[in-house]
Amino acid sequence: MNKIRLKFILITVFTLSVFSSIGQNAIPQDKDVIVGKLSNGLTYYIRHNETPKNRVNFHIVQKVGSILEEPKQRGLAHFLEHMAFNGTKNFPGDKSHNGILSWCESNGIKFGRDLNAGTGIDETIYDIMNVPSKKKNIVDSCLLILHDWSNALLLSSNEIDKERGVIHEELRTTNTANQRCIQSIAEQVYGKGSKYSDCLPGGSVDVVDNFEYETLRSYYKKWYRPDLQAIVIVGDIDPIRIEKKIKTIFSDINTPKNPAKRKYYSVESNDSPIIAIATDSELTSPMGIWSYKMPVVDKETKKTPDYIVYNYLSDIVSLMMNDRLAAIANEPGSIIHGGNFSKGGFLLSGYAMDNFEIGFSFDEKKTSEAIKIIYTEVERARRFGFTVTEYERARTNYLKQKESMFASRKTIVNNVFAQKCIKNFTHGEPLLSIKSDYNSSTSIANNISVDIVNNYFKGTLTNKNQVFAFMLPQKSNIDIPSKRDIREIISQVQSKKIEAYKEEKISKPLIEKEPTSGKIIKESVSKDLKTTKWILSNGVELFIKKTKFEEDFIEFKAFSKGGLLAISESDSLYATELSNVTSIVNLGTFSNTELMRYLSGKMVDIQPSVDLDSDNISGKCSKKDVSTMFKLLYLLYTDIKIDSKQFDAWKTKRKAQIEMMSKEPNKMFGDAILKTVYKKYPSKIITNPSQIDKLTVNRFVNILRKRFSNAADFKFVLVGDIDINKLKPLVEKYIASLKTSKKVEKVNLSMFKPNKGNRVHAFNVKQTENKASIFSQIVSKYKYNLKNIISVNIFSQIMNYRLYRKMREDEGGVYSPYIAVKLTNSPMKRMIFTMVYDTDPKLVTKMKSIVKEDLYDLSKNGPSKEDFIKAVKYLKKEHAQLLKNNSYWINQIQLDIDNKFNQINEFSSTLDNIDLNDIKHLAKILNKSSNRYEVIMKTKK
Repeated sequence: MNKIRLKFILITVFTLSVFSSIGQNAIPQDKDVIVGKLSNGLTYYIRHNETPKNRVNFHIVQKVGSILEEPKQRGLAHFLEHMAFNGTKNFPGDKSHNGILSWCESNGIKFGRDLNAGTGIDETIYDIMNVPSKKKNIVDSCLLILHDWSNALLLSSNEIDKERGVIHEELRTTNTANQRCIQSIAEQVYGKGSKYSDCLPGGSVDVVDNFEYETLRSYYKKWYRPDLQAIVIVGDIDPIRIEKKIKTIFSDINTPKNPAKRKYYSVESNDSPIIAIATDSELTSPMGIWSYKMPVVDKETKKTPDYIVYNYLSDIVSLMMNDRLAAIANEPGSIIHGGNFSKGGFLLSGYAMDNFEIGFSFDEKKTSEAIKIIYTEVERARRFGFTVTEYERARTNYLKQKESMFASRKTIVNNVFAQKCIKNFTHGEPLLSIKSDYNSSTSIANNISVDIVNNYFKGTLTNKNQVFAFMLPQKSNIDIPSKRDIREIISQVQSKKIEAYKEEKISKPLIEKEPTSGKIIKESVSKDLKTTKWILSNGVELFIKKTKFEEDFIEFKAFSKGGLLAISESDSLYATELSNVTSIVNLGTFSNTELMRYLSGKMVDIQPSVDLDSDNISGKCSKKDVSTMFKLLYLLYTDIKIDSKQFDAWKTKRKAQIEMMSKEPNKMFGDAILKTVYKKYPSKIITNPSQIDKLTVNRFVNILRKRFSNAADFKFVLVGDIDINKLKPLVEKYIASLKTSKKVEKVNLSMFKPNKGNRVHAFNVKQTENKASIFSQIVSKYKYNLKNIISVNIFSQIMNYRLYRKMREDEGGVYSPYIAVKLTNSPMKRMIFTMVYDTDPKLVTKMKSIVKEDLYDLSKNGPSKEDFIKAVKYLKKEHAQLLKNNSYWINQIQLDIDNKFNQINEFSSTLDNIDLNDIKHLAKILNKSSNRYEVIMKTKK
């Protein structure tokens, strides 16, 4: 996109006096952000923000990514990211401790969650998140870490060699069907010789295993330098103090005298469509991508009001196209399963080329027809534009989003502001304040007509610069058209007659007959949680907690014991498919498409779910839309439907999914786990597509209605920015009016009983990557109470510290193992230790022995005092942060209702009474347990 086109848009809009509120020369920058640059070229962004309170986020952004690598360096950008945690000037570490990692964890900053980094094609970003900001020494130490990441990595030979194994395991884990298809598509789309044809950050295994030490050090010295770096700090800090510290700490970093030029690579235009087709035997679902390439907007133009108009037009077009794609996917019998239209960077080349893109999934046996449907919709929009009704709906949604952001501006979290600063540095995106963004966007939206939008869309998209890419399962019974076939389809659509878009206007109410209100018959206030409890005339109990943690928003949950275990064993096939069929559930007289359009301009979401042992309804809405949320809730209890045609279409799609997944390695691994752990439950899972034919729509509807028919069996919890006076009549009308009974459901545990004893299942599968996937689990009975819940959480953190060090850092045998110890109350009171990880098949015995020996050592000697203190600090920090979170309060209110205790008031005192012996005791219990499960899946030779 060039300046001339943007200027044309701006001139058109100026006739409407759009920019009276924001000025005509430049976009105003957020005054709350301090932006500066040191003499060495380092840029910094500092912003004070108090959500969450006493927390601060630190980031260092490097304009360095895998695109800068030479062939012999493929993978070094990513390797450097790993090495940033393996010894720096001020945090050198030693044989037993990683310097930065140990320091962060000793201050409650958890690796992988708070402490992390990511390497992209064009940049590398390091994060230290949720740092306690009250103590200046902790804040200053984080600045020192950023300093070392910028210029002072040690890159010792020993640490480099240790990290080779870790990255080798990461590449083993991430060598997925999707990754292989993306690489194949890049080679076809960009062509041989283009930097973008081989630039994925993982790089080459050969390079990772064999590069010389000095090669990595030279790459670091060449590209990690202040003129390509920015520091971003957002949180509850004193910005003036932080700015002074940055100037003191970072000014000693020198810029090379003759720095290498940071080159940005181009992407060529194309007159005829580029077509790429990638297939893989392990791909589980087909995906299509239609792209229209557009030159990026230059950074100087992004500083002008032209760019705000441009973004509005792009956003509004995306909303309308997504509305059409959703309607297509919701049509009974549609072969399109879903689609998303968006504007962004083109494939892997976001710095070089923008695009409009539709990503869509479809029936794998009808690829050619799917292409025709999607491309016809693009053509329809190009030829006829969008209707007034579509535009009004999209504009209403757009304005509602902006209004909601503005209303909650005082409770926006640190990371939202940090990402704005990062995008300003990397892409030159405007650094608008929330208020300026709201004012300018509202002004633009209220003055731009649908004709301007249509002219923009028609003028932007032409028959040039189009790209079609497809990722398809490599199977014999699917439709894989040739590139010639696809070109012919495109040509046919471009030349055929297409009708303009039409839709029927929705004028019916959400609820046809409003219910007769019930009453609130009793009100009480909890001394412990300070919640208000209402007992309604129909027996329903509702709990309310007013907060200001997220202004303008209310969260909701209704929960009841029951779930899949309350469904009769004769309906077990329905039980296992219930979560899949909820996607086509209709409420009242509305289809899914009608409901989606009816809810335009409303910030409301409500989702039913049936878990193993509970039935749940979760929701969230803005204060203005609480009435709509209650109406949807009422319909969920009174008028669930499933359209028979949609159900038939669902059956067709589901059968195809089951067939595709049947030989997928991860699915086979998951099925093997279920069969190893449980007695009856695995036998009830649908594994054959023909089993779907036995299911009927009426039975599904009856089961769903039964799950949500008796509101008295549920407890209702609302937390957030609540107006009690407005809430009362809604509760009385839409909840107190529901029909209820005193009947309590019983669960059937026989279907879910685990096997006893030591169970091991090992098998081989055919897969591309040579790897072993290992699941191990130890289960023991254990009392469910607050002390044990917290003790198990400490134990889980300690196991993560220990096994991460031994399996990853010391041995290089795993990349990112899942390690969790949990305490459950339902359906059974159990302590469960679970590990899942991938490794080299040659290392299976060694990795298993590490886990076994470590648990034995912990049961004999207990944890180190250092690990125990780290775990306690992390839990204290996390708990303090969670206390300002609505969802956490809902969970704690539920815990209090179900078990008569919670973690709100008693957490700290209980935590302080836990010691090293309590953790040693837990390890002993697990180490003595006779109920052990192990599944090992290896690649078939």
